[in-house]
Amino acid sequence: MVVRFRQKVALVTGGTRGIGKGIALGLAAEGARVCIAYRSNRTTAQNALRELQARGAEAFAVQADVTEPSKAQFLVDTVAERFGRLDILVNNVGEFRWRPVADSTVEEWKEILASNLLSVFYVCKAALPILRKQRWGRIVNLGAVGAERAFGQATISAYASAKAAVVAFSRSLAIEEAKYGITINVVSPSNVDEKELTIAEATRIRDARFPVPKTLDEFQWSWPKKLNRLQVQNLFRLAFVDTHTNVVFLGNVGLGKTHLCIALGYTACLRGLSVLFTTAVDIINTLAAAQSTGALKREMNRYLKPRILIVDELGYLPIDKRGADLLFQIISQRYERGPIVITTNRAYKTWAEIFNNDSTLTSALLDRLLHHAETVVIEGKSFRRNEQTEN
Repeated sequence: MVVRFRQKVALVTGGTRGIGKGIALGLAAEGARVCIAYRSNRTTAQNALRELQARGAEAFAVQADVTEPSKAQFLVDTVAERFGRLDILVNNVGEFRWRPVADSTVEEWKEILASNLLSVFYVCKAALPILRKQRWGRIVNLGAVGAERAFGQATISAYASAKAAVVAFSRSLAIEEAKYGITINVVSPSNVDEKELTIAEATRIRDARFPVPKTLDEFQWSWPKKLNRLQVQNLFRLAFVDTHTNVVFLGNVGLGKTHLCIALGYTACLRGLSVLFTTAVDIINTLAAAQSTGALKREMNRYLKPRILIVDELGYLPIDKRGADLLFQIISQRYERGPIVITTNRAYKTWAEIFNNDSTLTSALLDRLLHHAETVVIEGKSFRRNEQTEN
């Protein structure tokens, strides 16, 4: 068996759990000597280290908060001192928090940017002198689904901005360091949890392009003032898929609509169904661009093919006539063929305001959407706003 990374040295930040741990184990299996970095959870780090060593890997763990430049330098120096070199760097650190811009504090934004973007800069900068001296190096930065397209999604603006910036940073750095034999790439995985997945399950989850991991078990049922729990739990039986019944989560911001639709899609992936998660704005922008280049039919198929299409944030922004026509085509062509799961903050009677005040198109769209549909109404105050008040 060819061991690709024999005697190579790899550093994985955030390498003690989840995808970071998986990367560390994979590199070790290919013969690399591995350092896993962690911020504070020593027990988790020790467990991951024992697992690496049990598989015969030469490995050690270093505690370092890489959102601080001095700690990032300390981490790289420690690896170089221990192994005498550094060949592979995987930047996997990245905190996440749900919060709309209006409810965010400056400190919260700084924390997300420091964790997801500045940490990448700090560790890369510390590692470059070693990699340049060797005239060989591999840097892999973890992005997020859609980061290469500068994706936007309500309530995760800081995270989305940071991950899009990681892509731009990596492209720039790749150009600068190519002459030294150093490559820089971005990998944008979908959500990862601690459940062992089959290859088929992992592939479906990746292709679904969920922005973050969410499960029904994590949902806080006690928060919404009004929510039919039995109705939601019944949806997770997925009977609506075979009957081509659409699902609409309707309620104000911060009540868990996106959480529930991601969890529903995730469950469907585990049960063998193809899913695509997107936003209303992303559909319109993608199809409008495709229409301009003569590729509309191909892009339309992207939204028609999955068994379940999840459309998040319908109604958050007004849609012009062109966008309304394009979205209508998706809903019309999926009618009685495949269900759509929608989240919206607008009551049906106000949907004409979303679609450029075109009452005729809105009526036709609602007729197709609601002919076979189940509406889940969620009422209450924003959980995120309450969380901010308590903090």
